[in-house]
Amino acid sequence: ATGKVLPAQLRFALAHKESGRVWTVEALDHAGELIERAPQEDDHFAWLRELVGQWLRECEAVQEPITRAARDALVGREVEVLVDAVDDDGGLVGRTHREAPEIDGIVRLHAEWARPGATVPAHVTEAIGPDLVAKAARR
Repeated sequence: ATGKVLPAQLRFALAHKESGRVWTVEALDHAGELIERAPQEDDHFAWLRELVGQWLRECEAVQEPITRAARDALVGREVEVLVDAVDDDGGLVGRTHREAPEIDGIVRLHAEWARPGATVPAHVTEAIGPDLVAKAARR
């Protein structure tokens, strides 16, 4: 997205870069907001884009095995699924109490009778990345 860069954020990011200090979550949050507002074609922000990208890759490398283990532990268990929507293929998509909408993984639910808004007890049959596949336990 293009937009006006906030001067305070720019000063903060440049001062942080020049100081050689460790980038904290707060500092990276400011940097991320700065990047969102900076024009993509502006080379002055290339170092900041690279830094934030590197940090996100490092975080993902640590978090991915944790997420995978937590998801794999749910296979074979019964969970309550809130049906959110019907996808383009006609399948049901929902979430358990563990997922935040549009942030975490989803649950692909096999329950022909369920509709969006329904809460369905379901048996988790598979974990695929951050997503789960489940079959309705009963009607």
